Amino acid sequence: MLCVVVGTVLRFWALGAGTLTADETFSALAAHLPYGQIWGDIARTDRHPPLSYYLLGPISHATTSTFALRVPAALAAVAALVVFVWWQRRYGLGGLVASAIFAVSPFVLEYDRQARMFALLTLGGVVAAAASDRWLHAPERRWALAAAGGGLIAAMSYSVGVLLPVLLVLVPGRRRDRAAWIFRLAAAGAAGVWVVTWLANSLRWLGEPSGYPKLTPNWAAGILDATVAPVPDYQWIVLAMLAAGLVVALREPGPRRQLTLALYVVPVVVMLVLSFHNELFIPKTLLMIAWAPPVLLGGLVAKAWALRPIAGGAVIALLIVLIVPYVSASLPIDEGAGSMLAAVARARRPGDAVAMNPPALADLIEWYDGVVPGHALELDTSTIKGALVVRDRGVTPTGRIWLVQSILRSDELTIGPDLHSCGPTVDVGGGYTMRCVERGAGG
Repeated sequence: MLCVVVGTVLRFWALGAGTLTADETFSALAAHLPYGQIWGDIARTDRHPPLSYYLLGPISHATTSTFALRVPAALAAVAALVVFVWWQRRYGLGGLVASAIFAVSPFVLEYDRQARMFALLTLGGVVAAAASDRWLHAPERRWALAAAGGGLIAAMSYSVGVLLPVLLVLVPGRRRDRAAWIFRLAAAGAAGVWVVTWLANSLRWLGEPSGYPKLTPNWAAGILDATVAPVPDYQWIVLAMLAAGLVVALREPGPRRQLTLALYVVPVVVMLVLSFHNELFIPKTLLMIAWAPPVLLGGLVAKAWALRPIAGGAVIALLIVLIVPYVSASLPIDEGAGSMLAAVARARRPGDAVAMNPPALADLIEWYDGVVPGHALELDTSTIKGALVVRDRGVTPTGRIWLVQSILRSDELTIGPDLHSCGPTVDVGGGYTMRCVERGAGG
């Protein structure tokens, strides 16, 4: 119970602080559309299925509160925690340690509080793993359906989430009894829903760059390390502990070994292989198996404690040292957009336009300058190639454009000869720069 209380407090801690991130404003804008338009708009603009946007819709139509828009994600994250603690309560010390790690996990806290689909991906993974574990102990139909339900949540929330119901087929192993075939059929049914509703759209996104680095051993090691805590200076310690926990789980006969193989080892291997073609091995994707590192580390503690209590205590102390210092750093959600938006608001005058580079950042302006005040906006990509220009509709334009660029991910710009500089480039904080260009100015 303490794990649930602490984890819930952390998932709601300062949830409304700062501004929405650029990705969150994309979610808010999509969810703000009429419900009948959401599916088509998401199919055209996003590789991820639309479940999270429909769940966010009622709130985005009712309010523009940052806190309220993040509440659905926080509730899904709490639900994942409750299911995880319920699942692990039967595993003694190992389950207690796993629950404590999951409750304060910097990896989970960093992503699952955002107004995005990440908490749903985590929830789907936890439900599928917990139900599969119960099914392996008692092969009842309800656990097969629950596991498939978790797989369906993941599949309809995130692009790579369809791997979960597909890999659930491996949970029964070599069993050929009726219960095993019912489990496989339920998992296949969940995957089939995705095939019918989203496969065609998913194929259109094949080959699109993700923006993440190419797969290398160092990158893969860093991602696995981050699923516990972002401790680059002691990365080898975290990886060694994960490897030791994996060995303990795989040497344990029965359900724990089968679950670890089917829903952790195989997904990691599959995502690594697929990443040679497209960058899939990224932190967000591994939220689907966010349950596994706490379970593996909890099993390691239990094994060490059984050998010698002092050894188990040492492992617990090491985990505290590695994880706890990063908990507070994982709570802020604002990516720096707040300082940039404030700078734009101070500089902008009626009739001024704002150009965002890369164009996806225009969602910030559309949400905070369009939806919130109720202004009508005009968008164009022709004035500055590589940027999206946002203007107030019905206001006489001044010809002045405030060009905002992300320092880390700007696209190549082409500014026409009719636009000239009207001010220096300044750093406006949060990883953004801003400068003024206008028509008809000299030099």
